[in-house]
Amino acid sequence: MQEGRRGPYQAFPALRDHAPAAPPFGNADDMAVKARCIVTNSEEGRGAYAVRVDNDQTLYIPQRIAEALELEEFDEIEAILVKNERDEPPWMAIRVRPVPDETA
Repeated sequence: MQEGRRGPYQAFPALRDHAPAAPPFGNADDMAVKARCIVTNSEEGRGAYAVRVDNDQTLYIPQRIAEALELEEFDEIEAILVKNERDEPPWMAIRVRPVPDETA
């Protein structure tokens, strides 16, 4: 913004009370999140399932991601999650990386 120009909420202070509470493109529940997870089920030729460490909700990891990382049960991962189009599990991973082993 150029110096000397003011935005609509500065030029008209009364508008501040009517500013939108949520972003215009959706609500916070539709946003992607990053979470640490533990793989609970992984079968060859199928996707994998994991549980979020922060809230115990389950997530689906698509087959192509699970096979590329050779995920196995009890692997710790960090994932970028979006709401799943299906009811269960509530989350789906779109990017996954292994959590580095802290004992090394």
